[in-house]
Amino acid sequence: MNIAVRYCSRSGNTKAAAEAIAEELGAKALSVDDPAALTGEPVDLLIVGGALYAYGIDERLKAYLSSLTKDSAKQACRSTRWTL
Repeated sequence: MNIAVRYCSRSGNTKAAAEAIAEELGAKALSVDDPAALTGEPVDLLIVGGALYAYGIDERLKAYLSSLTKDSAKQACRSTRWTL
């Protein structure tokens, strides 16, 4: 199975979680800022992590998600987290 793990992290927490998930799945976690983060060819599973900031997601993550097409991945999972 071809798996891609992408993340947007300001504090490093989402990066750490993405790297742990990627390691378990035998994949590599890449920041959405990395030019290699664009999957190019479709993947079987795309996992994207990010956090909520001031009632929204980071603009870099929005741009990355907007760059994806319906053919980018057979399945996708996106995660955000709200903390008080």
